[in-house]
Amino acid sequence: MVEIQERSKSSAYGAQPRSLFIHWLKHDVTDENVCPNTEQASKPAKLSPLRQRLQQSGQQVAEKRQLLTRKQIECRIEEARLRRDASSQEAEIRRVEPRVRRSQAQNSRHQYLSEMARKRQSSEEAILEECQQNIHRIREREASMHSCIAEADEQSEHESNDTQKGMKMLSQMNTDLESLIRNVFRQMQAE
Repeated sequence: MVEIQERSKSSAYGAQPRSLFIHWLKHDVTDENVCPNTEQASKPAKLSPLRQRLQQSGQQVAEKRQLLTRKQIECRIEEARLRRDASSQEAEIRRVEPRVRRSQAQNSRHQYLSEMARKRQSSEEAILEECQQNIHRIREREASMHSCIAEADEQSEHESNDTQKGMKMLSQMNTDLESLIRNVFRQMQAE
């Protein structure tokens, strides 16, 4: 035991706990069996480099946990804000969407009706144009028929004039022939 205390006094880092030198299973190291060094308690304990590193890493971990908890709290607050904004936007969308659908349906119906009206108007215009063309053709035929009838009338008048002249000439020829025959007959009798 004396050796252990001597070793603990000779440490460069100050007094070290007995637990470093005692095997825990072989010796009882409860508080009653530990001899506190009153001299060492008055000095500020200088920690070994390992303990200093452990203490620093422990402090860093604690700070990191605090930062993480702050970050988590801020993230949760931000997520809650985002959820609230998203839910308000979704509610607005649910409120506005039926109106948009109705207006789209009305627009599509209006477009369909205007398209059908345009088609109907174009077909009516085509029918009207075809009827006007038919009327124009009929009038042209009628005009040509009148001209044909007029030509036929003129021809018939010419023909009738020609036939009258021909008849007159024929009657004249008949009379001339008759007079010629009489003259010839007279001359034959006179000889």
